[in-house]
Amino acid sequence: MTPAQQQAKRTSINFGKVDKFFFLGGGQCLFDAVCHLKSRGFATIVITSDRHYHADVNMDRQRKPLFDALASVGIECLLVKQLDVDLKIFDGFDSTSLAVTPSAEWIFKESLIEKLSGRIVNIHGSHLPEMKGGGGLSWNLMMGVKECGATIHMIDSGIDTGDILLQQKYQLPESVSVLSEAMAIAQLRNSQLMISFLDKVVAGETFLRQSQETQNGSYWPRLRTDTHGFIDWTWSANEISLFCSAFSAPYKGASTFLDDKRVRIFKCREDTERRVFHPFQYGLVFRVGNGVAYIAAKGSALIVEEIKYETGVALDIQRLLGRRLHSPRVFLEAAIRQRVVFGKVSDLDEYRVNL
Repeated sequence: MTPAQQQAKRTSINFGKVDKFFFLGGGQCLFDAVCHLKSRGFATIVITSDRHYHADVNMDRQRKPLFDALASVGIECLLVKQLDVDLKIFDGFDSTSLAVTPSAEWIFKESLIEKLSGRIVNIHGSHLPEMKGGGGLSWNLMMGVKECGATIHMIDSGIDTGDILLQQKYQLPESVSVLSEAMAIAQLRNSQLMISFLDKVVAGETFLRQSQETQNGSYWPRLRTDTHGFIDWTWSANEISLFCSAFSAPYKGASTFLDDKRVRIFKCREDTERRVFHPFQYGLVFRVGNGVAYIAAKGSALIVEEIKYETGVALDIQRLLGRRLHSPRVFLEAAIRQRVVFGKVSDLDEYRVNL
C-alpha cells in the first residue's frame, strides 16, 4: 500500500458488505431505522436498557412501548442491565456486521469497541463538535439557539469525540418555544439522517472521517428536571422564559416555590414592554387578568399562563395577585453543584457507567 493509500485509509472508511445490524440503545430513531432495514430484508438485533425497553415510540400513529412495537414487526430485542464483551449475542458479530447506538445510555469501553473491531457508530442528536454531551435540545432552547443538527460519528472511548462521518444542520421555526415541538422536529431529522446513512452503508459508499480534535467544540452535561430546573429570580425575564422552555413538556416544568409549596411554571413568555423593577420586586405577581399573571423580573415582566402544584393541580391565576414566587438558595446551589449519572444525581464531575 502506497503512503497516499495509507493516508486515504486513515481519513476515510468503507464498511464493506454489511448484512447484519446490531442496535444498542432505544428511542424513535432506533425504531424507525430497524423498521427501514427490515423492509429491505436485513437482519437486525436490538440490545436495550430498561428505560428504553418500556419507553413509548410512535408506530402507525399509535404510541407503544419499544419492546411491544419491535415484537409486532418481528424484530428481536434483548434487555440487558450492563453491556459486556462476553455477552453471547456479540458472538454473532463479524466483518459483515455493524453496530449502531441511537440514544444509548452507556459509555463504551475500549474492550467492547475492540470486540466489535471498531465497527460501531453513534447518532448524536446535535451538531458536533459544538454540542457534545447530554441535555440536547434543552440547552439549545435555554440559550435561545434555533440552529440544531444531528451527527453520525464513530464510537471511541470518549464522550461524543469519535470521527464524524455524516451530519446535517437545520433551523427550528421561530414559533417553536416549547421542548415538545422542538423534539418532534428533531426526531424526524434524526431518523432521516440515520436512514440516509444506513442506505449509504448498504450501497457500499465510502465516508470521509472528519476528526474533531482540530475543531473548537463544547460539552454540555445531562440535565435532570427535578434537580436542575429551579428558576433563579435574579435572572432577566428573557432568561427565565428560555429556562422554562428548556424544561417544558414532555418534562415536568421549571420549578420555584409559592409560600412553602413547590410549583411548576408552564406557558410563560417575556413581556414586550420594557420595565424597570427593583430587585426586591422580582418574583412578585403585580397584575392578573385574561387568564395570565404578570410577574416582576429583571428588565421586563414574565407573563405566565399556567402554574401547577407538584400534584398537577393548576393554581387559580386570579388569586396570585400580590404573592411572591421564590426559589430557596439551597435548591439553586444544588442545581449548580450536582450532575446526573444516567437518571441519578451525583456530585461527580462526570457521569460514568460500568460496562
